[in-house]
Amino acid sequence: MTAAHFATHFATLARYNRWANGLLFAACEEAGEEVWRPEVGAFHGSVLGTLNHILVMDRLWLGRVVGRDFGFQGLDEIVHGDLAALAGAREEFDDAIVAAVDELAEGDFARVVEYAITGGGTAREPLWLLLAHLFNHQTHHRGQVTDALTRAGHEIPSLDLVAFWRAVGADHAAESVGESMAGVR
Repeated sequence: MTAAHFATHFATLARYNRWANGLLFAACEEAGEEVWRPEVGAFHGSVLGTLNHILVMDRLWLGRVVGRDFGFQGLDEIVHGDLAALAGAREEFDDAIVAAVDELAEGDFARVVEYAITGGGTAREPLWLLLAHLFNHQTHHRGQVTDALTRAGHEIPSLDLVAFWRAVGADHAAESVGESMAGVR
C-alpha cells in the first residue's frame, strides 16, 4: 500500500467511525437508560461503561499518534455518566480524529512512534499501525454494544463499512474521499 493509499484509507475510516458512532449513540438513546446503564456482563460492565472505554482509549491512541495527552486516567474511566454528555464528547472527539487524520502528510504514516505502554515500558510502532488499532478497537467494542442492545430486544442499523460507503455515495472516487466526505456526519 502506498502512502497515498494510507491517507485515503484512514480518511475513510475516520469518517466511517464518526458515522457509526452517531448511529450507535442514537440506538442507545432510543433503547433508553434501562438498557444502557445497568451492568450487562459486557467487558466494561454496562453499555455506558463500554462507550466510555471506547472514548478513553481513542484519547490514548490518538494522543500517541499526534503526540498529545488527552487526559487518560485508566481503562475503565467514566468520562461521562450521562449518555447525552458522553454523546457530545464522542461527537467532538470524532471530529478531532477526522481533523488529525486529515492533517497527516503522506510520509507520516511510515513514521515510527515511540510511546509509553499503560502497564509500563515503551513500544515502537509505525503510525499507520497505531491508527489501524484505534479504528479496529472501536469496531470491536461497538460490536459488544450492538450485541447488548440486540439482546435487550432493540434493532440496530447496520454499522458495516460498506453500509457507510453506500450511505455517503459510492460514486465518490476513493482518492477524493477527504474532499467528497468532508461534510459527512
